[in-house]
Amino acid sequence: MLPLPFNAPELPITRVTVGAYFADIMINREGSQPIYYWIVQQTGSADVVAWGQEESFAKAEESAKQYLSELTKIRERSAKASSDLG
Repeated sequence: MLPLPFNAPELPITRVTVGAYFADIMINREGSQPIYYWIVQQTGSADVVAWGQEESFAKAEESAKQYLSELTKIRERSAKASSDLG
């Protein structure tokens, strides 16, 4: 991996956490253009819940946050439905 330019706004790995899930945003600078990957996992688990790639850090961060938000909404609805049954 090449060193980051001094003025790079992003770190080599950035973590976004929402509830019991987190997304790591990683940069692959091997090719002519960097590729920004986002990988979602549940805290305490090595399993990958979802992943994607984008052409910019901002797009990767936005995609990861959107996925985490939707995942959290689904989990909350599921928990509410379960409690309504009990």
